[in-house]
Amino acid sequence: MLRVVLGGAVVALGAIVARRSPLPRAEENLFRLLNDLPDALEPPVTLVMQAGTLLAVVVAAAIALLAGRQLLARDLGVAGALAWIGARVLKEVVDRGRPAEVLAVPLHRFTDADGLGYPSGHAAVAAALATAAAPHLPRPLRHLAWAVVWVVAAARVYAGAHLPVDVIGGVALGWAIGAAVHLVLGAPRRIPSVETVRAALRAGGTPLAELWVPGIETPGSAPLLGRTEQGEDVFCKVLGREERDTDTLARAWRWVSRRGPADEAPFTTPSRAVEHEAYVALLAERAGVRTPRVATTAALDDGSAVLVRRVVPGRGLDTLPDVDDRVLRDLWGQVRLLRRSRIAHRELRAGNVVVDDGGHPWIVDLAVAVPSAGDRDLAADLAELLASLATVVGPERAVASAGGVLEPTELASALPLLAPLALSPTTRRAVRTRPGSSTRCAASWPVPPGRSRPYRCASGAAGCRTSPSSRPSAWPPARSSSGSAGPGRSPTRWSAPRPAGWPPVSPSPSRPRSARRSPSSRWSSGGRPCRTPWSPSSPAPSRIG
Repeated sequence: MLRVVLGGAVVALGAIVARRSPLPRAEENLFRLLNDLPDALEPPVTLVMQAGTLLAVVVAAAIALLAGRQLLARDLGVAGALAWIGARVLKEVVDRGRPAEVLAVPLHRFTDADGLGYPSGHAAVAAALATAAAPHLPRPLRHLAWAVVWVVAAARVYAGAHLPVDVIGGVALGWAIGAAVHLVLGAPRRIPSVETVRAALRAGGTPLAELWVPGIETPGSAPLLGRTEQGEDVFCKVLGREERDTDTLARAWRWVSRRGPADEAPFTTPSRAVEHEAYVALLAERAGVRTPRVATTAALDDGSAVLVRRVVPGRGLDTLPDVDDRVLRDLWGQVRLLRRSRIAHRELRAGNVVVDDGGHPWIVDLAVAVPSAGDRDLAADLAELLASLATVVGPERAVASAGGVLEPTELASALPLLAPLALSPTTRRAVRTRPGSSTRCAASWPVPPGRSRPYRCASGAAGCRTSPSSRPSAWPPARSSSGSAGPGRSPTRWSAPRPAGWPPVSPSPSRPRSARRSPSSRWSSGGRPCRTPWSPSSPAPSRIG
């Protein structure tokens, strides 16, 4: 998906540049640089250019079929044909001429090519074939295939058939189409063999008596189960270079949904990612958090890396038929230890909590966790776990168990992040199966004694824009704009429940706009300001609207 989006963005940007008039000076200079190369390069360049023709698609698919690689032949045929068709369609849309029509001076080695210029069909077909074949080939051949792609692109400029933006747009188009074919039809998952992993661990000083592939799949890594010579069960997490897109896309989504100062760029190699996870796990274990012990890490010859951790016998919290309140309190105690150590898990949901045979929760999968986390990441952990637990044990029990361990001010920081876009896709899908979880979490929120509650709508933001059907039964009836009850209407203002013995609230007299409070003196979270400011340390408000 990431490649499809990035490739499409480059194609769109190239189309905008291609429609500009006059020709950008930088593009013209780059064209002259390649077009003026010596004539002695023409025979080999002309031969390489044939790798971007429709005939090359047929030949490549036929060779794959003769070699018994049916899936490779399918991917090559579909991607190459779609790239050829897509390039021809885009040519008509963009309507950019060939270099002979755009430039006013004679060209070298002009091939008398007809048709339009943007994007280059040869570059698109070559890039689509290289992208489609990449998961089926070893790394050296993949590098060779992409070297051929860029030679084809440069050759089209050298021959005077295309401008530089034309071939860049063609390469991006072929890359996006090849990635889309893998997204729709699937791609083989290249992971090291069991014997390769076992040999690397033996060389690193951790020999295993047994190692096998379990019948489970995990996103972004390949899991293996093993047993040491001392009889201890271990979990091996194999991270390859082909698994980096998942991590990159997840980080990009967090950057968009809740950008924070602690957000870092994706790790460049699997070894660095594995070492980071082991480092954070050791910090958490040192802080007293229950997390599987790190046994060792190892790097493989193909660039993959392995993280070996002790297996915790138990079941995932999201798969338990009945969760005891003691388990929930113990879990929030572990979360409190994480917070005190300033470690943000950033995927803290019920699926990443394992309850062992003794009923003790363990926090697992620290792949994207960060130390020295900011307040926003720590608050996001609380919101994620609250929303996830609400789908397992119910919103009231989830909030009550958290309120019995954490401070109200800690929970208050997580309340704005109960919005759907701030949650992970896995939690959002679980919430959809239990509508109203976010609303009921907000309604069940613990409030310091003697203070009223700022009501929240289903999205988790403060305000009064929600339907009467989503309001808990304890909420007061909706009021119309004139102050009377308005059945069937969306409420514009609600009164907070008042403790026993408080005097009734009299209607506020209307005041001119000039006499109202300034926006800076109001408390707001989500767009609709309140009449009375509220914070955990401020006096109790008499009315919140």
